[in-house]
Amino acid sequence: MPYDPVYGYHGDGWVFVDEHHGEVIPECVVDVMYVCPSPLDLADVAAAAPAASTPAAAPTFAETEAMVTRVLVQLEVPKPSIRLGPDPSVNEWNMAVVGHPVWLWTDEPATRSATLSAYGYDFDLSASRDSVTFTLGDGSPALTCTSTTPYPGGAAVVGHPSPDCGHVYTRASLPAGSYLVRATAHWTVSWSALGYSGTLPMPLTSLRRVPVGELQSIRQS
Repeated sequence: MPYDPVYGYHGDGWVFVDEHHGEVIPECVVDVMYVCPSPLDLADVAAAAPAASTPAAAPTFAETEAMVTRVLVQLEVPKPSIRLGPDPSVNEWNMAVVGHPVWLWTDEPATRSATLSAYGYDFDLSASRDSVTFTLGDGSPALTCTSTTPYPGGAAVVGHPSPDCGHVYTRASLPAGSYLVRATAHWTVSWSALGYSGTLPMPLTSLRRVPVGELQSIRQS
């Protein structure tokens, strides 16, 4: 291998590795402050070089749907707000009354949509409420309502049942306690992302305690 007064030792088919920086250099400059490292054959250098990175595969449908389930929380679909009319919390007895029709409804909007960004992708989400299922706590069958009507108040509706979602308690919870009313809103979420689309169910539940009692009439002889 010939010696060059500027570049030091070098020759055809060889390169030098800078051991201080981990880089392959074509020649090695020799001076009083630097010592040339040992030469490596070009084939050895090529074999030791890291392989080119392979692009990550696009997410599958199942992986995309799994991401959607995690992104859904950002859509902030509301839980049902349980409303009863006449409202037992504001009447003079502070209770629902046995034999008196109770109207049931919820206040929150029935739809919610948004485009959300997460994991480096955009997700188009649209949620719609299909129905609400009420269990009234008194052992009666669950009541599923696809529509509800707020109680309007006023003398004209006193004693009248709800046109679409209501209940009549036939026995009191008092004085022992109250009935636990459960409302489950059944939402369907339509989504699209990364060229895929689908739907997911999203049930959300709220609870409310409702005292129920009897009104006693007083007769005077």
